[in-house]
Amino acid sequence: MARDHSGPIIAESRPRPPGLRREAGFVIGILAFVAVAALAIALVMYRGKSGYLLGQWTEAEAKLMDIQEVAQLTGTVEMMDKRVVLSPEEGVITAVHVETGAWVEAGKIIASLGNVDLPDELATAKTELEAVTRSIQRADSDRVYARAKEKIDIKQRGDALARAQTELASAMELAALGSASEQSVLDARRAQEDAQSALELAQLQAESAESSYAYDAADDRAKKASLEKSLSDLAQRIAALQIRAPIAGRVLSWSAGLGDRLSKYGQLALVADTKKPTVAFFVPETIATRVSPGMKVSISVGSGVYPGRLISLGREATASDSYGTTVDASAVFDSPPAELSAGMTASGELSLGVNQGAVVLPRGSYLTSGGSRWIYVIKEGQAERRACSFGISQTDSIEVLSGLAVGERVIVSDYGAFIDFKSVKLGGKK
Repeated sequence: MARDHSGPIIAESRPRPPGLRREAGFVIGILAFVAVAALAIALVMYRGKSGYLLGQWTEAEAKLMDIQEVAQLTGTVEMMDKRVVLSPEEGVITAVHVETGAWVEAGKIIASLGNVDLPDELATAKTELEAVTRSIQRADSDRVYARAKEKIDIKQRGDALARAQTELASAMELAALGSASEQSVLDARRAQEDAQSALELAQLQAESAESSYAYDAADDRAKKASLEKSLSDLAQRIAALQIRAPIAGRVLSWSAGLGDRLSKYGQLALVADTKKPTVAFFVPETIATRVSPGMKVSISVGSGVYPGRLISLGREATASDSYGTTVDASAVFDSPPAELSAGMTASGELSLGVNQGAVVLPRGSYLTSGGSRWIYVIKEGQAERRACSFGISQTDSIEVLSGLAVGERVIVSDYGAFIDFKSVKLGGKK
């Protein structure tokens, strides 16, 4: 007879409480996280104290020395003598005689401009001048004839007056002798007075004609002079259509080209004497009061370093995103280098004085890897981290303002791997 296995099977298969396995896994995860966190905290605390072994390093001794305070400047190359070439007239560029970058001598034709109005104005002025000149010549000729005629007329009237005066005198003598009547004397006197009046009238007419001629001649000559000046000006304006370089220099750029129309005084080109470069520097406002024209400055452009001096310092501060608040300054080269290009980046070093007896370390990678706030001072086989502050720097040295005494030795190689440690053990080789 078969056994009934239902009872034991059911008894042995009791179900486990739901969610028990999940809870166990959750607890294990929490414990693991806590352990990792505790380990990390322990490591951080351990690192903050000591225990790092440094196998290789570079060290240097703090020394007393005079250190020169040098200001670093940034700027651009400019040209001392540069000119914007403007169009002398409205017109169209008919020729460009030099290319960008070419060197030109002062007065050399660099472009030609076409203007159709000026030749017409010149021709009209010539015609008017010729007409006025002919009018003056005609008036002069007429006046010569009029003067001769007036001279003859005055002489005739003078002769007539002389005859009338003689006849009057004769009539008066005859009347005195009783040989002539009073009427004949009156008639002779009237004839003499008429002759006198005729002479005076001829003289007045000659003077009036001379005055009128003088006024007319002055007007004509003034008009002629004005036309001659206009003619000269037009000739110069036409000649100026051949546009010439205002200075000896290099054509840095063209603002217009062949076939372009320009307005009067429109910009055509930029010419600069690239043999006389200057540098426009931006001086930080923090040192501006210590800077003055005449100070020597070392100017770096490209791969070259050149001595120079400041020639001007602005009186207004300007704020910018690139350089902060600065004051403009200009510098020239003591011996101008080979031709530079306008707009090239330049840098400068300006000496602001010497700090005597400063505590000094050589410059090194520790300045950046340590954030310029820490140094590691070597003592008895280990190096201890110490807070410090730095001052001015020069080419290969930096001033230590606090945190270090003369004679102490300092690690001057990279701190990046152990900057979090208060002290490191020294092993291996320097």
